[in-house]
Amino acid sequence: KPAVVAPPIRVSVTGLRDWLRCPFRFYLRHALRMRRVEPEKAELDARDFGTLIHAAVQQMASPDLRDLVDPVVLRDHVLKGFEQAVRATYGDLLTLPLLIQFESARQRLRKLAEVEAREREAGWRTDRVEWPFELSLSGLTVRGTIDRVDRNLHDPSRIRVVDYKTSDTGITPASAHLRPLRADDAALPPWRRVRVGGKERVWSDLQLPLYRRAVAVEWGDAVECGYFNLPKATGETALVAWPELDRDLQGAAERCAEGVARSILAGHFWPPAEI
Repeated sequence: KPAVVAPPIRVSVTGLRDWLRCPFRFYLRHALRMRRVEPEKAELDARDFGTLIHAAVQQMASPDLRDLVDPVVLRDHVLKGFEQAVRATYGDLLTLPLLIQFESARQRLRKLAEVEAREREAGWRTDRVEWPFELSLSGLTVRGTIDRVDRNLHDPSRIRVVDYKTSDTGITPASAHLRPLRADDAALPPWRRVRVGGKERVWSDLQLPLYRRAVAVEWGDAVECGYFNLPKATGETALVAWPELDRDLQGAAERCAEGVARSILAGHFWPPAEI
């Protein structure tokens, strides 16, 4: 039996996703602060890999780089930042698994520079990077950090929120946030379900809608959202938008977020879900 403690009053945006996937595992992680122990860890896990990529791409928004449209020059700057991040974190004596992972990261960053150059040719410029925010949902404080916020020079009214994804395969925002209805979903509360394109779906993540709500204070509620996918197959590197995230779907996501917040504060962490 796990210890009984008070529910958390502050969580991250990813914490809401954890609760949607399994309330009991959320309790173990966010209330009891339990963590996986990996004493024989010899290579980067997904979180480590993503952190390293983020450290390399953040510099693209610096004043001396933000207007570069030459993919070769942009690539060289990004790779230079990556090598500095590697040396600062892991030193010069690297194991074979790390060497393989770092080369995979370099391949992804080279392709990222090409895609980023095309986006800049289309007028997009990064206005903010690693932008922290805080929301109050039914009394629960939710915190997050947005990877980047872009503005279009050709149409300054166009603002978009972008989140980098470094999983092995590319994903769409819709598939990451909504899953098909399952046979055991009959008991789910109405706020967890939404009808999209004539089909009923269940919320599995709320990241981009909450990012959109956070930036609405400054940029309004017409902000575009998308993923910058950096998968292992570099040919699939792309900035994938979520055009279906209209006001109705945004409203449904916010109702779900409020429902999750109320459930957390009320201590609803059972039953566990199959993952």
